[in-house]
Amino acid sequence: MKKYISSLIAVVVISLLGILFFSTSQNTLKISTQDIQLPFINKIDEFESKETTQKGRADYFFKMLRDPSTDQIPRDIYSKERQFVESLNLKRKSINDPFDWKEVGPNDIGGRTRAAALDARNPDIILAGGVSGGMWKSIDGGQTWNKKSDIKNHLAVSALVQHPFNQDEWFYSTGEIRGNSARASGAPFRGSGIFKSSDNGETWNQIESTKDDDIYYNSPFDYISNLTFSPTTGTSFYGSNGFGIYRSTDGFESSQLVLGETNQQFWASVSVTKEGVVIAVLSSAFSGVTQTQQPGVYISTDDGLNWTNITPDTFPSNPDRSVIGTSESDPYIFYVFTDAGDDELSLHRFNISNPLNVISSDRTSGIPVFFRALSLQGSYNMVCKIHPTNPNMVIIGGTNLYRSTN
Repeated sequence: MKKYISSLIAVVVISLLGILFFSTSQNTLKISTQDIQLPFINKIDEFESKETTQKGRADYFFKMLRDPSTDQIPRDIYSKERQFVESLNLKRKSINDPFDWKEVGPNDIGGRTRAAALDARNPDIILAGGVSGGMWKSIDGGQTWNKKSDIKNHLAVSALVQHPFNQDEWFYSTGEIRGNSARASGAPFRGSGIFKSSDNGETWNQIESTKDDDIYYNSPFDYISNLTFSPTTGTSFYGSNGFGIYRSTDGFESSQLVLGETNQQFWASVSVTKEGVVIAVLSSAFSGVTQTQQPGVYISTDDGLNWTNITPDTFPSNPDRSVIGTSESDPYIFYVFTDAGDDELSLHRFNISNPLNVISSDRTSGIPVFFRALSLQGSYNMVCKIHPTNPNMVIIGGTNLYRSTN
C-alpha cells in the first residue's frame, strides 16, 4: 500500500496545484550560440484562448457566474453555493476507495508545481518543481520542504526526471509556453535549457550546451514540456514545443531531432514504456503550415531511431495537447488523453504487444461531459496516469480528477 500511495503523489501534486520558430538544416543540436528568430513566433497567440487573457478571463467568469435576469453576480452567492452543496449530502468517499488524499506541499512558497517525482530508491524523498518557485526537496514524505535551486538559476521548472541507472542524477527542464501568471496574452514564461543534479537533488547546474539566455523564441530549449529516459538503454528524450521530439545518448549534452519538424506542431509529448518502446504524440500545426508528419500517435521499437504512425481513425483530426499514461504492470498498454479544442476531449487505449498490429480502442465516451467536469484550462493542466498494478484503472484530470476502473 505504501508503494501504491507513493506512486500517486506525483499525480496529486501536479494536477491539484496548477495543474498548466526557427528553421535549420542541422538536426543535431548544441545551439547555445545560435540566435535565430522563429518566423511563426507571432502566431503563438493563435493557441491562447480568450480565457487566458486578463480581461478575457474576467469576462468569462462574469458571464459564467452572473444571473441572466439581472446581468449581475448575486450577493453572497458563494455562501449560497456552499449551503446548497452541503444540503445534497454528497458521498465524499466510497468505502472501497483506496485513496487517502492530503496536501503535501511545498504549499504557496513553491509556486505552481509543474513537476514532481519520487526517488526510485526511497519514496519518502520527493522532488517538486514550480514554474515560478524553482526546485524543492522533501526527505520525510512531504512533511517538510527545502528549496534546492539557486536563486540565480532559471526557476521556471517544467519537467523533472531521474536517471534510471545513475539514480543520484536528476534533470529538470524550464519554460512554460501557456498560462503563466506573470503576464497577459497567454503568459508564456521562456525557459533557459536543462539543469542537472548529481547529488540526488541537493545542488543544480545548467547543462552548458542547452543554455539559451536570449529574449527570442528560437531554440528547442525555450519551452520543453516533458523529459524522459528509456529504462532499458538510458537514452533520454524530450518534447519541445514548436520543434518536436529530441533524442540524446549523453544525458542531454547533445540531442537530435527524431520526430516532428521545426515550426510545425505546437505540442510534442514523449514517454517510454517499461520495455523501452518510445511513444510520442504530435499536435496539429500552426495555421497556414502544412505538416510533413501528420499529427497523431507514434511508436519506436528501436530506441527512438525510427518511428511508426499508429494513429487510429477515431483520433482527433486537429489535436492540441496530449498526455501519455503508461502501465507498469503491463508494458504493452498505454493511454493517450487529448485536448482537441472547443471543449472536445478524447481518450484512447493502445495495446502494442504486436507492434505490427497495434490494437487501439476509443474510450472517449467514458469521459465526464457535464459542465467543466475536467476543466483543462486551455490544455494547461492535464494528467493521465495508470495504476501501477492494474492497467484498467486510469486517472485523468485537469483541475478535477476522475478515475475509471474499466
